[in-house]
This record gives sequence, C-alpha cells and structure tokens, in this order.
Amino acid sequence: MTLQLSPVIAACDHRPLRRRAPQPDGRTPPIPLDTPPVVVHAHAAVSRAEFAVVREINRERRNRGRLSLRVSVPLARVARDHTLDQLRSDRLDHTSSDGTPSDVRIDRARKSSASGEAIAFAGRGSGSSARAIVRLWMRSPSHAKILLSRRFSRIGIGRATGRLGRTPGVVVTATLTSRH
Repeated sequence: MTLQLSPVIAACDHRPLRRRAPQPDGRTPPIPLDTPPVVVHAHAAVSRAEFAVVREINRERRNRGRLSLRVSVPLARVARDHTLDQLRSDRLDHTSSDGTPSDVRIDRARKSSASGEAIAFAGRGSGSSARAIVRLWMRSPSHAKILLSRRFSRIGIGRATGRLGRTPGVVVTATLTSRH
C-alpha cells in the first residue's frame, strides 16, 4: 500500500475565536452519526463515501471527548475541488495548482477564525476505506492534531479515485473551520 500524508493547519491570529451564545439547551447538537447528508443541489451532494469519512472522524473525536463536526456543503465543495485538482496535477499539496494556499481557498468558501486541512493518498484496496484513511490520519500526530482540534466545528470531505504517478488509489481531503 502506498501512503502519503501531508498536513497543514492555518489559523488567522488577527481574528479572535468567538464563542457562540448558548442556545436554550446549552449548545447546538452535532449531526448524529446515522444522519444522511443534506443535498442542497445535486452537484453539491456529499457522497456516501465522503460522509463515511466524517462519521469515522466524529467517532474518533467523541472517543476523545470532543464534539462532533458538522458537515458544511461549501467546505465539501472546496475539499472535493481540491482533491480533483491534486489528481489532475498529479501531486499532493495544500497549495492548489494555480498557487492558491489552503487557507485562502477555505476562507473563500467559509469565513472563519481558523481553518485546517488534512490530505491522504492510499493505494487501492482495504487501505482506502473511510476507516483506514482516518486510522492513518490518527497515527500521524500532525493530522490527529488538526482533526481533533477543539477549534474546529465544521468539515467538508473530498474523496476521489485516480492515479498519482503510476499508482492508482484514493485521494481524500478534509477541510475544517471554526464556527466563525
């Protein structure tokens, strides 16, 4: 199995992290694990495979006492577009093929005080399942730090099959932001 991992966490220090006012129940509940993704437009749907990655990440977060992340369709679009861009340009990188850094791409889709991104490539086979990808990320301290950070509350996943070099496999991009 071929595996490449590449993490980044970008935070805008000039904007303080704002807390949302508590709701009558104390907080907004996260999306339950078995809730299917909401389709806003047919082209913006979150696929089953992408939602499976979110479920696995949320399972890891809950096991460590963190709140679940909520799926954001705009972030999913950014993650999916970047995943496809990486396959087209035949490289794994947090910077898009046009030179746009991850924090700029993410901020265009959803303004927030903090953003992060995790990228994985796994060769075809059992190493490309949602569970396997998340396990790989959790074994990497820098990826785990991003995915388990309490600063983040929203997530978008992009997942696509293709080739990097001569190796067929799956590229998965996780894009995360804070609430504001």
